[in-house]
Amino acid sequence: MTEQIENMRKEFMKKREEQLKNETGQLTLNDIASVSYANAKKRQANGGHISVETHSMLKHCATEIVEAAEAYVEWIDVDCGAEGANFPTQTEAKRLFAAELADIICCCTIIAGRENIDLNEAVADCLEKNRRRAEGIGDKL
Repeated sequence: MTEQIENMRKEFMKKREEQLKNETGQLTLNDIASVSYANAKKRQANGGHISVETHSMLKHCATEIVEAAEAYVEWIDVDCGAEGANFPTQTEAKRLFAAELADIICCCTIIAGRENIDLNEAVADCLEKNRRRAEGIGDKL
């Protein structure tokens, strides 16, 4: 029965992702925020050790950043052949680092989903601001 429920959940999530794809066939940041927030609320409702409250999620994100930094050091250690590296291959170490980066992004998208922030617009604005800075225009050159 549990396997059947899990298969139904997977099928639902697959259909949900297909529904959320925009005309280019890619999920937008806002789509990801919506799904991330919904999943986090479900985890919290089911007794998971997660809080979707913004302040709690910001603190959780900070721990994910520390974990990413540690994973990055491990990846570099493996790449350099350092003794004591916890992963036998660079691919495995890189995969862990990528997973930690994804955790950071998911924390941010959960917050955006909760606070109804348009991430597509916010990121586009940030990219433009940094483009201008790169060209010597604006603040914080």
